[in-house]
Amino acid sequence: MKLDEYLEKLTGHFTGSEFAKEVKLAKSEFFERAGIVDEADENFDIRMSQFLDWYLFSRRLSQQQLTPVQLAKQSNGIIGHDSETKWLENLVSMQHSLFEFIKFKGDDMYIRDLLGGKKIIIKNSPVTVGFSPDEVFDARLIPNEDSFIFTRGFCFHPPGARKYIVREVKRVKKLASEEKEQMMLKLIKMRYRTDQYKHIDVSHIYTDESKLKT
Repeated sequence: MKLDEYLEKLTGHFTGSEFAKEVKLAKSEFFERAGIVDEADENFDIRMSQFLDWYLFSRRLSQQQLTPVQLAKQSNGIIGHDSETKWLENLVSMQHSLFEFIKFKGDDMYIRDLLGGKKIIIKNSPVTVGFSPDEVFDARLIPNEDSFIFTRGFCFHPPGARKYIVREVKRVKKLASEEKEQMMLKLIKMRYRTDQYKHIDVSHIYTDESKLKT
């Protein structure tokens, strides 16, 4: 079983009937913080991928006070085979941050972690389109052998938001991971308000003094 296949397995488990109430509560929390989603929206699938990433990796379950991935690692009942435990180690070590694209060199993608300050190489990246040096993007990286793989919940911020995002990165860089998560959720909400208010300049959306309706 590959890492992405095991991630699908975990997703199915933690969105199944046993966790139906938890998923409903999590959706309410996520879309309140990151912007309401409309099923008719062209970005609906992307928004749901962002939600699932947040639900699996960032949000603590109400009863256990562990993220689903952390609970899976703690509970042998979720693991199908002993050989799959290595995938859980990788998933628990997931890195969530804001990144900037540097370049492609052959099949390898070079990016920079803005919160961590490190350059990262995605070897033999299966994702090769949609990246621009002008755009900061929100993503999660899962260690995989000597490289990383992306989860599906990308969020690309417009070039005009870069100045504001850099200030936010400096503000939270030395704060706890929870503060960084809240900042990134806020940015996701701003990103999707740019779709709602396409006639308004990005600088009036990516700001702490916005007069737009939330």
